[in-house]
Amino acid sequence: MINSQRFLIGGHRGCPKKKKENTLASFEEAICCGADFIEFDIRTTFDGKLIVHHDADAEGLRISENPYSSLSSSYKIPLLKETLALCKGRIMLDAEIKEPEITEAAVHEILEFYDPEEFIVTSFYDEAVKTVKAAFPDVTAGLLFDKETSTDIEKRVQAVSPDLLLPHHSIFDKYGTLYSKTGLKTILWTVNKDYDIRRFKEDERVLGIISDYPDRALTYSS
Repeated sequence: MINSQRFLIGGHRGCPKKKKENTLASFEEAICCGADFIEFDIRTTFDGKLIVHHDADAEGLRISENPYSSLSSSYKIPLLKETLALCKGRIMLDAEIKEPEITEAAVHEILEFYDPEEFIVTSFYDEAVKTVKAAFPDVTAGLLFDKETSTDIEKRVQAVSPDLLLPHHSIFDKYGTLYSKTGLKTILWTVNKDYDIRRFKEDERVLGIISDYPDRALTYSS
């Protein structure tokens, strides 16, 4: 994935403007529209089930304090394995680790379905990125950051040694020296405007973007 010779379009939690985010239906929609990869979030339940969900709570219940069977909601929260089974052989993945302590378990599970070159693992947590780099040297590890989490980012990048940088698109221009110093490619999130997609496509430092509208982004980037 990281060695792609073309600009990549990722679906932010699937195709969230058409189907509920981080659901199998949303992932299927992103696959059908032709996205290059899907970005999604991984957490764990009280009984140790790896699931795909962004927030720490699910309709009032703290995910880490409740078993998977109790997380009844208006939509089905998919298990990580269900997501992998749906996507295997059909689309690449960007798996965001929401809890550093689950990093090894999550990557082991992904590797049951995917080869290392078919996915990346990303996180806002330096510890998670370090774990991937140490335990899974063949897996691409990316460091996420935005305006609120960019404190000492140059020092952190030097200490963590990620393979990829994933800044929020609104701060991309601010860190030009960081990209030139490290030589690392970037994937930007969450890019939804026509102008931004076209602009970033022409920047050689940008490997791809993550969008709420992967179907539209594919058209804009053509």
